[in-house]
Amino acid sequence: MAVASQRISEAPGQMEDLGQLEERTDDMAARLEKTANLQAELRQRIEAAQQHVEGLAQNLGRVEPRCVHLETRLDHVEALNNGLVEDAAAVRSEIARERKNSDSLLHRLDALAVEVKEVQQSGLFSTLQSEVERLAQQAKNSEHAAQHLRNLQDQYDRLGLHVNNLQGEMNKSGALFAGVQATVEQHLTMRAQLEDEIARMENRQNKEATFMKGELSEYRAALSRLVGDMSREKSPTFRSPASPRPAGTRKLSPSFDSFYLSFENRFRGPRAEIKRRIAFYLPFLARAKAGAAARPILDLGCGRGEWLELLREKRFAAQGVDSNSAMIAQCQERKLKVVLADAVEYLRSLRAGSQGGVTGFHIIEHLPFEVLMNLFAETRRVLKPGGIAIFESPNCKNLIVGASNFNIDPTHRRPVFPDSAEFMLESQGFERIQLEYLTPVDQTLVAGESEETGPLKDLLYGPQDFAAIAYKPKTR
Repeated sequence: MAVASQRISEAPGQMEDLGQLEERTDDMAARLEKTANLQAELRQRIEAAQQHVEGLAQNLGRVEPRCVHLETRLDHVEALNNGLVEDAAAVRSEIARERKNSDSLLHRLDALAVEVKEVQQSGLFSTLQSEVERLAQQAKNSEHAAQHLRNLQDQYDRLGLHVNNLQGEMNKSGALFAGVQATVEQHLTMRAQLEDEIARMENRQNKEATFMKGELSEYRAALSRLVGDMSREKSPTFRSPASPRPAGTRKLSPSFDSFYLSFENRFRGPRAEIKRRIAFYLPFLARAKAGAAARPILDLGCGRGEWLELLREKRFAAQGVDSNSAMIAQCQERKLKVVLADAVEYLRSLRAGSQGGVTGFHIIEHLPFEVLMNLFAETRRVLKPGGIAIFESPNCKNLIVGASNFNIDPTHRRPVFPDSAEFMLESQGFERIQLEYLTPVDQTLVAGESEETGPLKDLLYGPQDFAAIAYKPKTR
């Protein structure tokens, strides 16, 4: 289109030739004055020329929309980054075609130049000239657009080169980053392996320490028994093994035993309710494989025998020991396997590693600290490797229990704090110790709480009992 516009823009340059043609037309007009026939013929030619001019105007009318269309396409090309080269080629092709059309038009203008002078007075020539000038301006604009398109192409080429350079740098950086990442991952893997190894070593050391604590506890207990036996042999008040009461235990009083049985019946609760509560521990015994004939369960302070009765119903091999003759008699009436004896002394009489489990419900709060530590030590001694120990006691973290309800039983010495029980068991060589908090207060009996009274409510109405569950190490 730009070339076509150039060709059209050259039309004013050819106007000089048109001036010469005007002189010739003047001569022709003089001759027309001489000959009327020639004048009529000239008018016919003028009419024919007018028809050609109208056809030319129509052609120019078709050219203008095409130019507008090309300008629209050029504007669209400026907004696009992809396909610049293809659009430019299309534009050049269109310009070439328009150039051919412009050349054709110029040839026709040359042919009609002589006749244009004749129709100049009619005003058609001035209209044609203005159209030519407008087309020339459009061609000039098209040339500017083409130049802008070439500039965009150059910028696009430079941008592509810059992108390629950046891509190369990114590839280099990616390779370097991959190497660093591989090194970091290798170090992380080594660190994880070292941490696993340290954890295994710590676990092994903990197990070793737990085992050694238990072994030392058993050695101390054995030494204490040996020293005690030697002392009793030298003492004139020594009791023979046939004595009905073990040394160091309180004298049994039938009246007291009956009183305490009545006390338990009054304050302990119904047998069915007690059995429902302590059924919680059955899965622990099953997982520890306690209760088989070769791994029997010993219940210390068996009392009225609710736990022994439940164990018998679930086909666990078990026996109980208690120093209260009235309670032993009640257990015997139910045909439960029980022994009348002091708990610690009875444990000392058992062979080491003979029990699969040892339980004690609400017994440890009745014992002095020294006796309690001996009970834990003897419990570990009589357990088989992997055997389980369960001790339940009032939860003094519950303020009402610790400050009030604990004192209902006059034989209670002092509450055993749950975490203290855990530490004592650990010091005697037990492992995998866990604390379970049980028997919460019935929440239907508690008034609604506010944001301020919530924590205090937990302290007052939380679990009333706790259990320390521990295991003897399986192997060293």
